[in-house]
Amino acid sequence: MRLVEDLLKQASAPASAYDLARLAGEREERLYPAQVYRALAELVRQGRVRRIEALNAYCPTLSTPGAIVFVCNDCSRAFQHDHPEIDTALRLALENHGLRLDRLIVEATGKCNECRQQTSDTRS
Repeated sequence: MRLVEDLLKQASAPASAYDLARLAGEREERLYPAQVYRALAELVRQGRVRRIEALNAYCPTLSTPGAIVFVCNDCSRAFQHDHPEIDTALRLALENHGLRLDRLIVEATGKCNECRQQTSDTRS
């Protein structure tokens, strides 16, 4: 489990289980995707790793578990941002409709500043 977490911390962008198995191989460590998935499931359960639904990949949790995740469509980097007002508003909306929250996932996609600068996209 420690190897999987270390590999995620060293990755420049969110990584899939297959990416992590390949990265382990580059370090002359042997990991099969099934082993990686088990480790990732436990790390997610512990709140140390977050699954990025939009990418079907994982990254270390850098903020609170309910943080909003912004994913760049060009470079696939993920940025985590705590925004308690949105979290609270979504939870209240669910309660108002009589829904019990099991898991809250808020992800937004777009283009990061670095990728916008590379393509001269100056739209805000």
